[in-house]
Amino acid sequence: MHFLLASSVLFCYTIGMVPITIRKRTIAETDLELVQATVNDHWDKGRTQISQILCNKWNWVQTNGRLKDMACREILVTLHRKGLINLPAGKHDGRNLKRNRSIAVIEIDQSPLQEKLSNLPPVKLKSVRNTNLEPLYNSLIQQHHYLGYRQIVGVGICCLVCEIPRFLHRLGQGYQREKPPSHSQ
Repeated sequence: MHFLLASSVLFCYTIGMVPITIRKRTIAETDLELVQATVNDHWDKGRTQISQILCNKWNWVQTNGRLKDMACREILVTLHRKGLINLPAGKHDGRNLKRNRSIAVIEIDQSPLQEKLSNLPPVKLKSVRNTNLEPLYNSLIQQHHYLGYRQIVGVGICCLVCEIPRFLHRLGQGYQREKPPSHSQ
């Protein structure tokens, strides 16, 4: 069943609530109409696809070109909780099943190099986030980092320092939203 903002009481309430800014995006009354129409047109597809469709309509993308669909889903849920739009029920229970999954061990040649550093080719830093090399990165972190592999939250850089055809070393850095500790402590 699909719902529209048809009640005059609800309509008066929404006029007082908009514009509203969520995740640095200001939602005006016309946006609410577009959002609810998009939701109604794609009700059976679920919230993820609805957010992707809205991102495409708004041309809302990250600097790397990917859609801001997570931010859009947050906007949809916030608008729904405020009673400004109606959303279909979520298809998942909200648990991240990837969080505690086991990481497959990928074996690679780890024998020490017997070469002078000057004889080795230049080292290359290769970004592996969202590539076919990311499982290798995750495996190496799981095996060799003292904390093991943990899903990176927020912006993350996953790189392998490599020499073709052998990987020399791996490194990764996750940038958290928390403030880093002071050096004076």
